[in-house]
Amino acid sequence: METLNTQLTPFVIRFPALVEQRYHNPPGATMAGQSIEATIHNHFTAMSATHHTWKREAFYRLLMVMYHKKCYGVLRNPAYIDVLANISRFGNKTVQPIEDWTKDSLTADGQLASLIRHLFARYEVPKFMEYVFAENNLVHMLWYIQLGRGDSVLSLCAFPAKFTHKMAHEFRLTPGGAYSIEQAIRRAQALGYGATQNLAEMIAWSANMADVKDNTFRAQLIQFMAKQARDAQFAEIESVTGYVADKYAETNGFKLKGRSWAALVKAAREHEIEKAKRLAAEMGGDWAALPIPDYEVVSDKDTFRIVQLLTSEELYNEGVEMSHCVADYDGDCAAGDTAIFSLRKFTEGTEGYETLATLEYRTEEHSIVQAKARFNEYVSLEAEHHIEKWDKLNGIAIDCELYMPYDAPQAPVAAAVAAVAGGQAAGMPRIEPRIDALMAHRRLAQQQAQNARNTDNGGEIATIVKLILFALKIVFVISRFGGSSTTEYKTLPAMSQYENAVPATQVTDDFNRSLDSILKEQNTLRKVTPAATGR
Repeated sequence: METLNTQLTPFVIRFPALVEQRYHNPPGATMAGQSIEATIHNHFTAMSATHHTWKREAFYRLLMVMYHKKCYGVLRNPAYIDVLANISRFGNKTVQPIEDWTKDSLTADGQLASLIRHLFARYEVPKFMEYVFAENNLVHMLWYIQLGRGDSVLSLCAFPAKFTHKMAHEFRLTPGGAYSIEQAIRRAQALGYGATQNLAEMIAWSANMADVKDNTFRAQLIQFMAKQARDAQFAEIESVTGYVADKYAETNGFKLKGRSWAALVKAAREHEIEKAKRLAAEMGGDWAALPIPDYEVVSDKDTFRIVQLLTSEELYNEGVEMSHCVADYDGDCAAGDTAIFSLRKFTEGTEGYETLATLEYRTEEHSIVQAKARFNEYVSLEAEHHIEKWDKLNGIAIDCELYMPYDAPQAPVAAAVAAVAGGQAAGMPRIEPRIDALMAHRRLAQQQAQNARNTDNGGEIATIVKLILFALKIVFVISRFGGSSTTEYKTLPAMSQYENAVPATQVTDDFNRSLDSILKEQNTLRKVTPAATGR
């Protein structure tokens, strides 16, 4: 404590004189920096000495009260000084004198919250609203003062939303500490429209909801979600809100009527893809083609082409189509270290093409180091034929596996990968799953072999358990009759005779017969030599 007092002494001595000087001196030029002195000076400078002088007076009284109450944690932090300055802006609306406040907290946050309630809250005000004095929105601060003097939420001035009585009730019940005013309004609206607590929380915390600038349309969107998105995930809420905000800004007439939640989710995903494409095109670039000829072969109604991809956008589209991460190779392509080729199949009478494989060519090795079908699977036999033919024509080596035959069909593997990717539709960008179909098949075979071994071991385990029971019965018999010194016991069958026995029931039957004979012999001996048994 002595060290603490030593550290505080200069501040304690200087602070009252500093406040007195800044309060009585006329406003002057602002001071640069974020020091306590500069902060106090600049706030006094911003307050007129001739008009609304109660602001300067309230700020002065607040500083001195906090000083005399020894709230040094508040006075040593410029951000907390800003809060006191905001409070002083409403110094003419306090419901109790500043000097009557009682310090009832050991923390700076708790002291400021207590001070705000003392000055403005004659009636209970939602706790989360105490934080408005740490911001710069004077309207929000006025709302706190209005509620503190007993006004209804429905009568707050310049309130941006049209509330029902239920919404006003939910607004007052907003949990304290975490919510901003805007989030509390959205949460109350959602609950007022019938949303679940979970959905209302998601709507409140949606960052994209702030991009919906029109208050009336935002209320319509929240009402739409409350009715149709009851089981939605937060990612869907964010995606749809961002899509709707963009569309409303573009057309200024986007309508929700007649739309379903599923349709909006699908449209939002497509919208995100297009935005990502544009962003990739803007941030990426193009590069010169390596001197490797493209490939084209016509076979009946099919045409096979191998083309080099030369822009970031082309790489992105390839990755979207094939569900792998080829888009990450744009830097290597631009540096000339790598080239990406796409094997495509065009069928007569069919629009577009089917991508059979994506190929990575490494310049230094002059070889193909990767060849992947969709979901990073091995390429088909058809694709392998054309890749090998193209490589032979250009003298390119192949340093990777192409087609890999196996018994398991590829369709279930692709379905499993799609499920892992979150059920997204084909064409959605995914993080590279790196699922090897061949290894999946091998794991299945290994599991089947393990199951077979477990089945074989079942009989052995049963035999071992029965042998253990056999041994326990022997111990029981010996412990029961071990006190007789003259009793002769019939020798049990040797354990070796059971070693080669396959059925466990035979072991049990032999044991039971042996045990019965021993017990009969023991009873006979008891009748002959009763003294030996202690009776």
